[in-house]
Amino acid sequence: MRMGPFITLLSETYGLPESSLAAVARVLREAGWLTTGARGVNAPEMTHVDAARLTLALLSGEPPSKVVEEFEFLRCLEATSHPPASGFTSGSGLDKAHCLEDALIWLFSLSSDTATIREQGLNLFGDWKWPYVTVSVDASARAAQIWFSGQSCVYEDLARERELGELGKLPLTLERMKREQAIESRSSAWDSGVAMARRMRVVRTIGNEEIAQIINAMAATACATRQD
Repeated sequence: MRMGPFITLLSETYGLPESSLAAVARVLREAGWLTTGARGVNAPEMTHVDAARLTLALLSGEPPSKVVEEFEFLRCLEATSHPPASGFTSGSGLDKAHCLEDALIWLFSLSSDTATIREQGLNLFGDWKWPYVTVSVDASARAAQIWFSGQSCVYEDLARERELGELGKLPLTLERMKREQAIESRSSAWDSGVAMARRMRVVRTIGNEEIAQIINAMAATACATRQD
């Protein structure tokens, strides 16, 4: 699936204006986060990595002028605990230390035909249903949570404490205090409300139906292309 149909697919699935989504995709691509290449008939096919990254950028809620910076922050959020190496997340590698982008890329690498979905899903009147999955990004706290079909995993700015620890080794100066305040106020825990500078809490969520719709459509397009 090339960029044009890809943008249309995500726009229809997430209920967002296509022009706005295209603007976000353009700045992500210019920053090197989406697949690039020739245009027209030689344009590259978009991948599940592109779907995961563009989805995370959209979940941030930021406009094109700010979305790249926020995406780069959110993608590095670290898991505070890890899903098990069995059940839905079996073979995912997410039972070890990982970041939010790793989890999203794995989710978008699945399809309704993969073994994980066939084993964990439900056949309802001939229609295969995915297990219950949600991805939520708290734009105010700058934290996230993924529900992996029975297992919740929270993603937070764990680098915050490491950076504060390093600053704490330096002499106490006005510059150090300002830097510490900036780091302390840039994010907060998933369940703590909002970061100091962000006020109103805003949480955006997508679920298994949206994820399945996107990756199944991409898989169908890829199959049709191979047959041609």
